[in-house]
Amino acid sequence: MSRSLRLLLIIATVALLGGLWLGLKPQTTQISSDNCCELRWENGQKSGPDTIRVTQGDNVEIRIFSDSDNAVHLHGYELHREIPAGETAIMALQAEHSGRFMLELHNGDIVLAYLEVFPANQ
Repeated sequence: MSRSLRLLLIIATVALLGGLWLGLKPQTTQISSDNCCELRWENGQKSGPDTIRVTQGDNVEIRIFSDSDNAVHLHGYELHREIPAGETAIMALQAEHSGRFMLELHNGDIVLAYLEVFPANQ
């Protein structure tokens, strides 16, 4: 195999891997205390960020829409909201505990997102 062909294959491989990484990386949302985040469950599909990042002490508001009767639970904070079909539940909290917490849709045990709470700068 010629040197130029090997170089071309390496460049093509790097371009392909870079494109795959960009296309498949998880969606993340950084929200501030004045913002909220919206997650949706419609027709068996989730939309919205995979990870919500905040700082300890922030006020957080997460709006969760579902097109079917459901319930949502934020593990670690032990918050639970019922969601009637076609409505939006609001989960509001102050991010007191640092760590990574799963936001789970109960019907089907579906992970909607993770809430990542980073320690406040001291």
